[in-house]
Amino acid sequence: MKEDAGKRLLARVLFCACAEARSLTKGRKTLGLHAEEAETLLNALTREAAEPLFRVTNGVFTLTEAGIQRFRKWKEPASSLYQADPVSEEEPGYESLAVSVPTTTGATLLSPLIVRFAESRPGLRIDIRLTHGTYHPLWEGVDLRVGHGEYFMEDVETHPLGALTRICVAAPEYLEANGTPENPEDLERHLFFGPKDAVDPGFLTFTRGKSVRRVQAESRVSLRSHLSALFCALSGEGIGVLVPAYLAAPYLDSGNLVHVLPQWHSLPLPLRAFIAKETAPGVLRDLVRFLEEACRQNPFIEPIE
Repeated sequence: MKEDAGKRLLARVLFCACAEARSLTKGRKTLGLHAEEAETLLNALTREAAEPLFRVTNGVFTLTEAGIQRFRKWKEPASSLYQADPVSEEEPGYESLAVSVPTTTGATLLSPLIVRFAESRPGLRIDIRLTHGTYHPLWEGVDLRVGHGEYFMEDVETHPLGALTRICVAAPEYLEANGTPENPEDLERHLFFGPKDAVDPGFLTFTRGKSVRRVQAESRVSLRSHLSALFCALSGEGIGVLVPAYLAAPYLDSGNLVHVLPQWHSLPLPLRAFIAKETAPGVLRDLVRFLEEACRQNPFIEPIE
């Protein structure tokens, strides 16, 4: 009986160590266990719980909802029984993170920031994945997901990074041939295109001080990429609406694009970071804080209200 109780305790400690490390290999090595021993203990723990407590995907140890509940219960007493895994010759001492970011914003804005963070952490490896849309489970081998919308798939920590300033732009030759809009309503007489969230509702909202204009306007072209809207505007075919200002800035400076309706403010695009509650490692929280600070210093990113 004492042996069984000891194994149950060891299984719980192993479970918490793996959850903290986000790795089955690192967790078992913290306790000096072989792979077969660890597998036997965790299988017994799962049978005792009568429901899945974790998944291992591409080497990443992630918790189910049931696993999160048990981790919260066991982590404090368990953590006193193990220490961080020392670097061994068999396995280099790299930490690893998997980060999922929106396609355009991730490629053009966030990836360079994440690379800069990685350069300051020589023992860190980061896998950056470009994902369209926010609605993908966080636990599918991803430590950090950055999205533009709200996230309801799981109970997560949400960290607002800011909101991207968005503007309307057009090529000078298009405006010379078709005229320059002076008011939001003038867009109805132009071919315009923009991201799906901008054109699908059938109206555009602009503000100037306390004045709000909601323009009934439908576009025949909706784009699922802000970069596409930018390059369509550069082609001289029409007006790009709700284009992130940071993307347009170099082309505005060079004269290849013109800021249309500069006195009117378009709806900004929220940017939020989502991480798992309880089990997020310290290096992940450091990355989130780094992104928060970088976004605060970016003149093209507004605070989220």
